[in-house]
Amino acid sequence: IARAIVDDDDGAVVGMTSVLIGRKELARARMAVAQALRASPLLAGSPGVIERIRLARDAMAPVTDDDLYMSRFAVLPRARGRGTADTLLTAWIAEGRARGAARLVADTAASNERYLAVIARHGFVVDAVGSAHDPATGRTFENCHVVRPLSG
Repeated sequence: IARAIVDDDDGAVVGMTSVLIGRKELARARMAVAQALRASPLLAGSPGVIERIRLARDAMAPVTDDDLYMSRFAVLPRARGRGTADTLLTAWIAEGRARGAARLVADTAASNERYLAVIARHGFVVDAVGSAHDPATGRTFENCHVVRPLSG
C-alpha cells in the first residue's frame, strides 16, 4: 500500500509512505531487496555484502502476521512543518484499523530523532532497539523498532 501527498502549488509529491501487510509480505520484500543488492553492479564483488545484509536483518525486530509495517516514510524538507507527516500517519492508522491490524510497526535508525518525535505524537513507542556491528567497516548500526497498538 502506498500513499503520497501532492503539493497544491506545483503538483509535486512532497510526502510518501509505503506499508506492507504482515510478516510474509515483509519477508518477501526484504528478500527481493537483498537479492537486488547482491546482484547490483555497485556491490558486485564487494567482500562481505552477504554478511552485511544478514547483519541488517538481525538488527530489525520481528513482525507478526497481524501487523502493518511501514517500510518507507519520507517528507521533503519544503513540506516539513505543514502537516504532511501527520496526514500520512493519520491515514496509515485509519488503514490499519480498517484492515483489523493489531498494531502498526516500523524500524528506523536510532539517530533519526525527527522521525521518532513525529511518530511519538501519533502514539508510537520504541518497543526494542537492535544493533549490528560490521567488523569489516567498524561501523555499528542501532535500529529502533517502534509500535503503535490499534486495539483498546
